[in-house]
Amino acid sequence: MEKYIRLAFRIVVLGFDAANVQELLRQIKTMISPIGLFYDFSSNPYPKVSGSNMVRIEFDVPIPFESGLEKVVELLGGSGWHIVNDDDEQVAIWAAGDGLSRPLGDYFHWGEIQLIPFNQLAASRRLSRPENDAR
Repeated sequence: MEKYIRLAFRIVVLGFDAANVQELLRQIKTMISPIGLFYDFSSNPYPKVSGSNMVRIEFDVPIPFESGLEKVVELLGGSGWHIVNDDDEQVAIWAAGDGLSRPLGDYFHWGEIQLIPFNQLAASRRLSRPENDAR
């Protein structure tokens, strides 16, 4: 049986425009589908930035996923990503700043990409795919 690791995106999208959220989902699914299986998606208002949404998109990617985080960051584009690779965690974070180019478009305000081993996920998120799986 092939083993997987969870690739999770958390992105703050400016504006409550559902078209921005759907475009973000479309772009990321197009980029990641060749290397992983879509798992789940959600979008909720994000109160820390007026008029924005927190979008969560998750995929399962096969392991080993060596240099995987760097590959995903390269696919998303933009400049100024901060990448942390250690034994327990692989995370990339992007936040708006002077002179930085935004990944994916003007609506991208903040983003975090994380590789999460299955044993660190809640049991309910390890075993089965959600009903709204739209592969």
